[in-house]
Amino acid sequence: MTGLPFHLALHILEAATFFKHEAYKNEKEYRFLEIYPQNSSPKVKQRTRRYSFVEYMELDWKSVNPEAFREIVVGPANWDVAHAFAESCLGQFGFDMNKVNLVPSRIPYRVP
Repeated sequence: MTGLPFHLALHILEAATFFKHEAYKNEKEYRFLEIYPQNSSPKVKQRTRRYSFVEYMELDWKSVNPEAFREIVVGPANWDVAHAFAESCLGQFGFDMNKVNLVPSRIPYRVP
């Protein structure tokens, strides 16, 4: 019984990774979960962010399901510049432009 709270908390935290807050419903994003064997650990990388480092892990989803990437929402700022950048990135990383839709964001752009 003494280990029950730990195991219960572990399962609750694991299940929580599959859910997002209701406020982000409009993003229509998916979460990916990568499972590692018990005696191994994922390769954690770091990138800079203004005044700190952010840890992240690369997920090689293209080798699992390259057709999963279907749409990029561009904007809300300059459509022409953002669209050209997105097309350039898609081409550079070998994506078929006929299989990825580029759509403008419906969020209104507000100048500060």
